[in-house]
Amino acid sequence: MPTVSHDRNSLPVRSATILAPFSPTDAPSSSRGTVVMSTTVNVARYSALVGGILYGISHRRTLMAEEHKHKAERAVHQREELIQQARKMWKEKQNPIKSSGIITNPEDPNFDLEKLIAKWEADSK
Repeated sequence: MPTVSHDRNSLPVRSATILAPFSPTDAPSSSRGTVVMSTTVNVARYSALVGGILYGISHRRTLMAEEHKHKAERAVHQREELIQQARKMWKEKQNPIKSSGIITNPEDPNFDLEKLIAKWEADSK
């Protein structure tokens, strides 16, 4: 322990005492409790760390599974939209042109080849 000496005309002066090297046998019995407490705290810290890492891994897996599920649903929805669009275009292609009154389907009993050729000639000009 440092000792403090007081002089009338000056501030207190501290003098340091030189301590001998510390050895575990010199330690009081109360310091052993801090070592056990320190070990317990370290075990608790590392347990919390490992628990957090495991939680993070499992949480990430659930998030990734949800993302893959959502991605698959989006792909199915997009395919359905493309199929509907293709069906619509096919129907437009197969239906006769109603504005000009000319039937373009050769299997239709009212199909007239001469009218169709005349329409094509008029469109090309």
